[in-house]
Amino acid sequence: MSRSAAAGLKSALIHFFVLPGTHGAEVNPDHCNLVRLIEHFQIKNAHCLVYEKLDQSMSDFMRANKLRRLQLSEIRAIAQQMLVSLQTLESLKIVHSDIKPDNIMLVNQKSHPFKVKLIDFGLALKKSKMRTGLNLQNERYRAFEVIMGLPLDGGVDMWGLACCLAYFYIGKHLFDGDNIRDHLGKLLSFMGEPDDDLIQSHRRCQSPAEKKHLEEFISLLKEMLQMDKEKRIKPSEALNHNFITMNHLSEFRKTTYGGPVCDDEKGFAATLGTSSWGQSGGR
Repeated sequence: MSRSAAAGLKSALIHFFVLPGTHGAEVNPDHCNLVRLIEHFQIKNAHCLVYEKLDQSMSDFMRANKLRRLQLSEIRAIAQQMLVSLQTLESLKIVHSDIKPDNIMLVNQKSHPFKVKLIDFGLALKKSKMRTGLNLQNERYRAFEVIMGLPLDGGVDMWGLACCLAYFYIGKHLFDGDNIRDHLGKLLSFMGEPDDDLIQSHRRCQSPAEKKHLEEFISLLKEMLQMDKEKRIKPSEALNHNFITMNHLSEFRKTTYGGPVCDDEKGFAATLGTSSWGQSGGR
């Protein structure tokens, strides 16, 4: 982490996550799915931060599995946890500004499948420091307002997360244009009609429950990718979306893990379980 980035976040991250006797009790990084900062120290002009040891990034996981598409139940688990992270950052008035698969880390895939944490605050900004014209985000996860040079806020993180979720499902980047015109063209096409791979996935669905859950997933993506940031769904709203709550599946028979029964082996896997990290409180 650069000196400037570390200094900019010192009063926020270190104050909330490290120092005892402060407001640390209000923000538990384990409950909020944020990487735990163990300690910090300075060596000459370098500010060093020591974090907990995690497993592997979602980017590495996808590559190791040859870009195998994740199941919707797996994506739902990741989405719910990351939305809790964004909700926490929003309450702290911090914008991560670099949401991408490389910065979503599996905690321990063997013992806790798809339990994740958000890492790397090297490019994070206080919301008050967001300025029109800032060149933020990886180009494949770059929000519409960043591309167009419009006023910015924490909505850029919601956009980045949406691109990640789509990538986990279709196994390729949703927006991978070589230039701004191509990027915007694909964006406009998606908002009018979902990506072809998403449509084909819908046609492959074997059960009404599968189809309905995929429809809700696409619905959430569209709300996360609203070009008007004022209309873009907020973390707290997204946590109440049907894709996360699964309220839309109440009419279908459910298994003990809370997902619909599906005859298609590529459908809903029982990965979410009833463990505490899969619930709406992010615990």
